[in-house]
Amino acid sequence: MSVVLSDLPIAGSADNSDITLLRKGLTDYQCAVQLIRQINVSSLNSLPTGSAAASDLMLISRTISGNPTNFRIPFNQVGFIKDTLAWFYQSSSPSGWSIESGTGDRLLAVSGTTTSTKYAGANRGTQGGTWQQTDYALTTPQIPNHTHNMECGQTTSNSALVAVKGTQDHNSPKKFVPTEGILGSSNASGVALGHNHGAIWRPAANVGIICRKTT
Repeated sequence: MSVVLSDLPIAGSADNSDITLLRKGLTDYQCAVQLIRQINVSSLNSLPTGSAAASDLMLISRTISGNPTNFRIPFNQVGFIKDTLAWFYQSSSPSGWSIESGTGDRLLAVSGTTTSTKYAGANRGTQGGTWQQTDYALTTPQIPNHTHNMECGQTTSNSALVAVKGTQDHNSPKKFVPTEGILGSSNASGVALGHNHGAIWRPAANVGIICRKTT
């Protein structure tokens, strides 16, 4: 007695325990649907390039209206491409990643255009800026307004008011407070010595690492 597959009713679904027909060479076998659904990944060949390309396809299953359906999806929509750079909040690189050299002791800056004018025109994906502050000298108007007191007294002839240096026998020594300070003074001139705060200051930060995907 022979069975014609086209004469059999169509199953609306299949469970893992259901039996199907399997032919190996010239011999027919019964086989559980579960075995057909499984993919023996370990028996597949490795990628010739050793890493996935953006255009490689992966299998993805989605249930639509109660029916599980398989689809294909490009690798670049579900994973990171090799040589992708990313920041990680951890002490060591994840598996398949390596720490990118030369990226330490720097903040993360965001550029909204091709270059960042705030970082000396540094292109995206490059470094810009420095921790070293340049010397800056305060100009006279930038010096805080203040006054200077000096000891004054009359000359022995009572003809003039003079500054007292040390202990002298002048009449009526007293404090004399100028009515104006440095700011706006007609006698003020010059600038202060330049100074900077060096390159040792760092803001409070969550310290992580920049890594490159290697596989």
